[in-house]
Amino acid sequence: MKQVADPAVSTLLNTTIVGQPWHDDYRPGLGVDAVTGQVRARAVADFEVQDTPILSPMYTYSLVQSESDMSSMISASAQGSYNMEGVTVGAGTSYLESMSVSELSVTLVAEVSVNRSQYSLAPQGDYRLAVEPGPDFRDKYGDYFVAGYRSSSQLHAMYQCTFSSVEERRKFTATLSAEVPQVFTAQGSTAFEKARSECHASVNIIVSADGVKTNIPTPADGWTPATILSVLLPWFNENMAPKPLEAYLMHYRVIDPAISGEVPVSPDVFAQLAFLYDRFWLARARFHTCPAFGRPLVDEPYKQLEKKIEAYQASLPHDEAQIEQLTSDTNELLGTFTGILNRQTFFSQVMESAKSEPARDQNFDADKGTVRWNYGFNSSNLPGVSVASASDHVEQDWKIGWREHTFNFRDSTKVLVGWDVICNWTDGTGGDWHKACDQVIGRGAADVYVKSDYDRGYSWSIVWYFVEATLYPTPRGQ
Repeated sequence: MKQVADPAVSTLLNTTIVGQPWHDDYRPGLGVDAVTGQVRARAVADFEVQDTPILSPMYTYSLVQSESDMSSMISASAQGSYNMEGVTVGAGTSYLESMSVSELSVTLVAEVSVNRSQYSLAPQGDYRLAVEPGPDFRDKYGDYFVAGYRSSSQLHAMYQCTFSSVEERRKFTATLSAEVPQVFTAQGSTAFEKARSECHASVNIIVSADGVKTNIPTPADGWTPATILSVLLPWFNENMAPKPLEAYLMHYRVIDPAISGEVPVSPDVFAQLAFLYDRFWLARARFHTCPAFGRPLVDEPYKQLEKKIEAYQASLPHDEAQIEQLTSDTNELLGTFTGILNRQTFFSQVMESAKSEPARDQNFDADKGTVRWNYGFNSSNLPGVSVASASDHVEQDWKIGWREHTFNFRDSTKVLVGWDVICNWTDGTGGDWHKACDQVIGRGAADVYVKSDYDRGYSWSIVWYFVEATLYPTPRGQ
């Protein structure tokens, strides 16, 4: 019986899908619904697949330094066809959660994969239907069946590199971009360590493996470039046990051309779903590498969004309004992550600027031409960074002796990011000032002392620039 769909709102499915990420509930012969992503009953007769030889190990090294790089990694590893992948974390995709990228971080991804030379399929394509196609065939058995798989053993090492300044990060990426070090070799590991040392990078290595016989060993002091070579790689070589990581899906019309290859969903809808899932995978990586200070802002929104997408996945192809809403929610969450990372970058710049503060009790004379001193930051154009200010002023007429005053800032809910001291008199008799505390920038309390010349009055102002403490990393030493 010929099955047809309205071409105005339908998609003609591909006859085969190669490289579909393997799901835990996939089994050879089971059906798969391209629209809902759900596994369906078996419509094909039993068959045996024929394994092919194991190839030599293949090594891949990538430097992930931008959001675009992250999306490319996601597209290559996690995105299935139509609506059959969604946001499921499966074999071979969990490592994507460990990509850390910002103005202060990059991730070097090292991968070794040992694959079979070809997909394990039935010899001579010997697939037969075990049921008679009818009007409800698609509802029962889906669009595709699992015709085979490609088995692999894979090892990923994620070198999360973080820096204290944007400049150090730029120097590091410039060094590695020309040729990403092959860190699974002695020479490459040495080159990486040299660049890390020169740029003062802090490195956290996260490893994952699939298609292995035993659990990954855990070094007492954690993973280092040295233990990757001495412990991890020998363990992987000894424990490879290839398992299905990619599925080979075949449309039923390959067996019976009378079965329609069309589904009642517009190609535009599948494109919208692919975009949604790509954005959410990016949000997932951002969530799992989010700095601790930003976690309270995203913990609940992320978990709610993940549950929504998983709950609605099967029905999304028929609910464009829900796709639009979930995409909007995902982009909003990504905006929150951008703000968090921008604040982390800004704060690193703030703390760097603290080094330019004068020493405690170092005297400055407003009688020598300079009447305004500026330290730190008074604003930022980074999205998510908001700098507020508070001003104070003191002015008194002359008296015998000196006039003196100490400006104070006390607010534990704020972090000072800059300050200006202004002498409002420019006639050469303004007086002196000095910092009356160890540090202003990066703190929630500060003191600045001002003093008139002898037998003179004075007029001084101060402007404190600050941000909300809960939105930024904990200041060092406070």
